[in-house]
Amino acid sequence: MNINLELPDSPNTAALIEHEILEKDCYRLRTIKVPPRIVYDIGANIGFFSIAARVLWPQAIIRAFEPCPETFALLQQNAAYWRIDTENSALALGDVRIARDQRSDGSHYCLPGGAVAGATLGQIIGPLAAEPYLVKLDCEGGELVLFNDQDSLDALALASHWAMEYHPNRTNIPAGRAFVILAQADPRARRELVTSATDHTDERWLFWSEQG
Repeated sequence: MNINLELPDSPNTAALIEHEILEKDCYRLRTIKVPPRIVYDIGANIGFFSIAARVLWPQAIIRAFEPCPETFALLQQNAAYWRIDTENSALALGDVRIARDQRSDGSHYCLPGGAVAGATLGQIIGPLAAEPYLVKLDCEGGELVLFNDQDSLDALALASHWAMEYHPNRTNIPAGRAFVILAQADPRARRELVTSATDHTDERWLFWSEQG
């Protein structure tokens, strides 16, 4: 697995991602009963989730999206062996620029206006998607698109399974309100607090669709 050794915190960040995805199964992959034909990895980082999905579902089409050019270069290297399609783009209503999170050397987020292409979840999946598909989102606030675009919310609700990290400090929508919107769109929605802070600076939630 290729990581960016120029960023001091990258080894720790990579180890944390591996622990959350593979050991804790934070995206509830082991609960999935119907194998997806297509996997959308939105905010793929260096590819841990996409590689885990490839191991679980060898025949699936896996599409990995990562906006940060430096991280995307590493994603491409990691994805080549695993037959994972990659795209240097962001979950956003328009093109974006990349900003580094000063609290972590391994994290970036997007701001409006820039050279990196943006697309909504509705645009990525399209209106005619009929195959069972899975959506994973960890895009440091890019999930705001879901609450500003009905097609994207519909696309999420139609997924056979979806899971996302939610960052209230990036979207400025409280987690409780965001969850109500998701649950109205998809009654399967469930939630779990991952980290909390009194000033909400580091608050992070996991939202996912519970399998029946």
